[in-house]
Amino acid sequence: MFKSLFLIPIFIFLLQCENDSVSEDCSAVTCYVETLHLQLIDQNSNENLLENDTYIQDDIVITDNNSNTIPFSIVSSSFGEAIQILLTSTRTELLNYTFTIKNKTTFNSTISIEKTGEGNFCCGIQKEVTSITVTGIENEINLSKKTIMVFLE
Repeated sequence: MFKSLFLIPIFIFLLQCENDSVSEDCSAVTCYVETLHLQLIDQNSNENLLENDTYIQDDIVITDNNSNTIPFSIVSSSFGEAIQILLTSTRTELLNYTFTIKNKTTFNSTISIEKTGEGNFCCGIQKEVTSITVTGIENEINLSKKTIMVFLE
């Protein structure tokens, strides 16, 4: 009887333990997400075509290699209004996107994401954009700011 009374509290104590790696609470963690910004610039006037409302969000479609639509937003930043894409990659990879503006202008981009660290349970891997290329349209790329300017007629 004494052994049973002794083991019951130990058993109850062990039942209260949980595996932290499975149930880690990430609700209070803010994770850094790599972003890419794309500006649409008039090649004659150098005017930002998002700021002057020549193009609005509904005029723009971004898809990946599998024809999945890529979500984006139009944001104001220190360099003017731009399309912002969140790069939520979870491994080293190449992201290939096709941009279509008002069903008439189409161009492609390849964004190289490199895994730079293991990260943590809540935020995933640490990563860095290591290269950006754009084909099919006149453009300028600023890799350090992860910004692309494309020049439209």
